[in-house]
Amino acid sequence: MYLRRLTAASSAHRSLLVAALVLLLAGCASAPSPSTPTSAPSTAPAPVKAPKPVATFGAADIALRQLGRPYRWGGQTPSGFDCSGLVRYSYGQVGISLPRTTRDQRAATRMVGYDAASRGDLLFFRTGAKGWHVGIYLGDGEFVHAPSSGKTVTTGSMRNPYYREHLVDMRRVRPSVLVTRSD
Repeated sequence: MYLRRLTAASSAHRSLLVAALVLLLAGCASAPSPSTPTSAPSTAPAPVKAPKPVATFGAADIALRQLGRPYRWGGQTPSGFDCSGLVRYSYGQVGISLPRTTRDQRAATRMVGYDAASRGDLLFFRTGAKGWHVGIYLGDGEFVHAPSSGKTVTTGSMRNPYYREHLVDMRRVRPSVLVTRSD
């Protein structure tokens, strides 16, 4: 007897829950009536999405011009680059001063989702217990970087399982870091 009452109560609660859900979803999907304004006047200005600085695109172009340059640990000139040196040099050429180390570059940038990444954003990889690696995103899953000792500045692809597995995040230079060079 108790079991029958419990089942009946559960069934009634379930029916009420389903009815409430249907009404809620119907309200979300319905169009406003013609007499209802489509948007209420707002006193607050609409948020403006800042355009991506053109300089970051230029940094990617500068980095691409370094293809074939030798890897040199601590290098940050065309005579030889390490990964963060390539990033620093490329951004420096377009008037943006970034820190020297990969860790500091990561701290000077803000995270963006992979789907929101665009040319000039930075990709950060974990390459070991303490190791970090950085590259400059080109678009379409491609990036330019100075890979490691004995190699040269080259492009890489996020289709490569190694890079896909080691990617930590993609980041964009913060507006406060965008400093125009005074020539």
